[in-house]
Amino acid sequence: MIRLVPLLLALPGAALASHEGGAVHIPWASLGFHTLNLTLLLVALFLLLRRPLADTLASRSALVRREVQDAHDAREAAVRRLEDLEERLAGFEFQVDGMRREMAEQAEEERQAIVDRAHREAEAIRSAAERAIRDEVARARRGLQEEVVTLSVALARQLLERQVGEADQDRLVGELLARMGQDRAGSPGRSTDDAH
Repeated sequence: MIRLVPLLLALPGAALASHEGGAVHIPWASLGFHTLNLTLLLVALFLLLRRPLADTLASRSALVRREVQDAHDAREAAVRRLEDLEERLAGFEFQVDGMRREMAEQAEEERQAIVDRAHREAEAIRSAAERAIRDEVARARRGLQEEVVTLSVALARQLLERQVGEADQDRLVGELLARMGQDRAGSPGRSTDDAH
């Protein structure tokens, strides 16, 4: 503000010097009065506005410093947050890799359990089929044996009917009756015909 005073004093002189014509008359009294008025006005403004202007500038400076500090703090917080997120991301990637390995291991265990269960079920099916085959073979043998016995009895009956005549039947009936009579009598001995 003090730098403006010489500039303000020099302006009227420059204006008068550019004036055309002969002798220049400078109204020093009027110029001094105006200069004094301007100086008083500037001093009064300086005295009146010095404190509010200083306070305003100080508060503005403090506000700017606070905003700069807040911005610096926010930047540091953002950097810390970024580092934290990068660490968490790296940890997350490690966890994802671990989860993938664990899932692969579990899948392999499950696959092996399924294969083992399939082998056990196949063995159980094979055992059941072998048992069923053995049972069917035994049943078929019994059926064949029964059929052989039935056919053998029928064949023997046919042979006996063809080969044993009426005389042989009478002789057999007589022997049977004699044997029954001996059994009733309690005789443990055998007849001579039975011995043949």
